[in-house]
Amino acid sequence: MVRGEDEVPVCRMLDLSLPGSAATLYAQTSSSGRHVDVLVNNAGFGDYGDFTETDVQKNHDMLQVNIVTFEYCGYREPLVRTCEPPNADD
Repeated sequence: MVRGEDEVPVCRMLDLSLPGSAATLYAQTSSSGRHVDVLVNNAGFGDYGDFTETDVQKNHDMLQVNIVTFEYCGYREPLVRTCEPPNADD
């Protein structure tokens, strides 16, 4: 929710399959001086088939995006904060 005229949503596009991309996101966010109310991670993908027949690099990238980056962002300030419930009068 945008709470004021000066507060606008910010979109960051990063290849989260690359090692270090979550750290890049954290550095960009923490150096901006902006407060993060909501972080939307619209990344993720999957694969199917016998594990021994799937592409090793694709599996590595999938783990990086779906687990490593998600975990990194989940433990870092200012990316994740405990939010107070909205005021019913707002």
